[in-house]
Parts: sequence; C-alpha cells; structure tokens
Amino acid sequence: SNRAYGSRRLCKAFQLNGIEIGRYRVRTLTRAYHLRWVWRLKFVHNTDSKHTMPIISNVLDRKFARAPPNQVWVTPRDN
Repeated sequence: SNRAYGSRRLCKAFQLNGIEIGRYRVRTLTRAYHLRWVWRLKFVHNTDSKHTMPIISNVLDRKFARAPPNQVWVTPRDN
C-alpha cells in the first residue's frame, strides 16, 4: 500500500479482520499515538520542458474562428 492508508481504508481493513471499529475512533486513536496519514499523488506530471526537440510554431495563432472546410488541418507530429 506504500503507507497510503487513511481512516476509511484502515476501518475497512479492521472490519475484514473481525474488529468492529468506526472511522472516527480510528482517527482518534491515530491522533493519540501521533500517527500521520500519508497521501499519494493521484497524478504526477512528467513533462520534460528542457527537451532538445524543435519547437513547432503556432500556425493558427489562437485564431479559432470558423474557416471554410479543408483550410486548416491538424495532425500528430512525427517524433
């Protein structure tokens, strides 16, 4: 679990082992024993802003007004 148990998850784990305990009791006990919760980040950004690839110029220049059909095309860039 990577030390990522909170009061809800601890409560459920105790109940699966046959120990009836409420969530708020778990919170009280963790405060009494000076325990801290550890939260995991849900999403980690891993963008490399110091890459060596060329930066493509912005052809549209944020002009998103409607154009006639087949005037502007967007495709994925080759790496």
